[in-house]
Amino acid sequence: MTKVIQSNETYTFSRYASLPYDPEDILADFDCTLTSEDLQLPFFSGESPFLSDLRRRLYQSLRLVDLTIKMAYRAVDRLRPAALA
Repeated sequence: MTKVIQSNETYTFSRYASLPYDPEDILADFDCTLTSEDLQLPFFSGESPFLSDLRRRLYQSLRLVDLTIKMAYRAVDRLRPAALA
C-alpha cells in the first residue's frame, strides 16, 4: 500500500481533512484504524422534550452522510439544534 502521508511535510488538522484520501487510508499510515460505534455516555434522567427527535435526526443523518466530503460537514452542522451549537 502506498503511503499517503509524506514524512517531510507538516500537516494540520484542516490539511488532513482536505487530503483526497479516505480517513482509513490516512490512519493506516499511523498503524491505526477507524471504528464507528455507539458510546455509552452518562445517563440524564431529567425531562428533555427534544431528545427523541434529536436522536432520530442524528441517526438518519449519520446513515446518509459520507464524512470524507466537506459538504457533509456542513450538512451535519445544519442539522444541529441551536441549543447544541
